[in-house]
Order: sequence, then structure tokens, then C-alpha cells
Amino acid sequence: MTPSENKTIQWSMPLASWAYWHEGMDEPPALELQFIESSLRRKLSPLAKQVLSIAHRCASAYPGCRIIFASRNGDISRTTTQLLQMLEGEPPSPTSFSMSVLNATVGAYSIATSNHAPNTAIAASASSLGFGLLEAHMQMLNQPATPILFIYADEPPPAIYQTSDADMPAHAVAMLFNVLTTHALACRITPRTEPESQQAQSMAMIDCLRHGSASWQGECRRWEWQLDEKQA
Repeated sequence: MTPSENKTIQWSMPLASWAYWHEGMDEPPALELQFIESSLRRKLSPLAKQVLSIAHRCASAYPGCRIIFASRNGDISRTTTQLLQMLEGEPPSPTSFSMSVLNATVGAYSIATSNHAPNTAIAASASSLGFGLLEAHMQMLNQPATPILFIYADEPPPAIYQTSDADMPAHAVAMLFNVLTTHALACRITPRTEPESQQAQSMAMIDCLRHGSASWQGECRRWEWQLDEKQA
């Protein structure tokens, strides 16, 4: 199955639980970080703490689940700080460097929960969430009995980048896919026929989790998601 720009692709995955957070929420979920040792907790950025909290909210009952982490920018604030320090002749901190790579957050979660299952990190520009979900679907086809924790997290790039998503709030989404559930997330990709969406793709997914359905247009494709009762 190739995500061609000229074809319709659709699939469905059994969705057992989900959680999300974004800056500016009226009632943000409480941070739940007691499962993380203090030495590791001190290394986490504010975004990483939110990510691990909602991930554990979804997957605490599944210690051996596979994990897929997706992000467009990753921990870009920490990365940018290191780059600016290097311009001033300061060597990067080993801790800051190790925690700034794309898979650092999912690695921290694996360490905190003693999860030795495989994990995958994906960055695919503005469609990172969508292609992360497609990866989750392909992995479920390969091993349907093993639950998958899907995590997406992002934050706005610092002003120095002058990007169009500078107004995007920091946010994170976690979803636990498991065949033993009565709900499903239906996904559909078609050629884009409307103007590109102004919001981030991942914020559109939060709309889907809140309201039951959402769509997003960008990079020549239209993505649609819907929460349904799982078909027998």
C-alpha cells in the first residue's frame, strides 16, 4: 500500500483509549509523572513531561506495547538552544544533546516503564501525524495481537525560524490501539481538492478526538478521521 497522491487509501484501527494536551486548554490534564525516577524526570523538557504523562494515562496497563512516536519539529526549542550555544563557541551538553534527538521522548518512556518492545520515531513534515498513524496500521497488520501506543508531540519553532506555524500551541496526543476494544479510528487519504488547512494536522486530530470526526488538507492530500464503533 503506497500513499500515492492520486489514490484513495483507507483503513481502520481498534482504538482502546486516548488522551491529549495543548497549551491554553481550559481544563488541562494533571501531570502524572510519579512513574518516572527523579533523575530522569529532571532531564525532561516541559513538552516531554506532558507527552510522558498522557502516554502513561493511555498505556499504563500495557507495559509491553510497541511504541510509535511522531513529530514534525521534535524538541526544537532545546535543539535551537544548542545550535545558538555552538555559534558562541560552547560545546553542546551531552545530556541536552541526547534529549533533543527525535526518539528521546519515546526512549525516556521506555526506560521509565522498563518496556523492551520495539519503538519507531517518524518525522514527515506537515503530515507527520498521518504517516505515523499509517505506520501504526502497518505494524498492526503484521502483529495484530500486540497493542501499539502511538504518540504525537510538537511545539512551535522559535521565532528565529520565521515559520508559518509559529502560532501553533505546544501539544501532544496519545492513542492506544488494541484489538480488545469496541471502538475504532477510521482513516482515509484522498487527493486534495480544497485549500490547505491553516491549523496543524495534529491539532485537527485533537478535534477528531473531541468531536468524533475531522479532516485536514495539505501536501497534496486530504486526510479524514472518524471515531466509530468497531465492526465485528
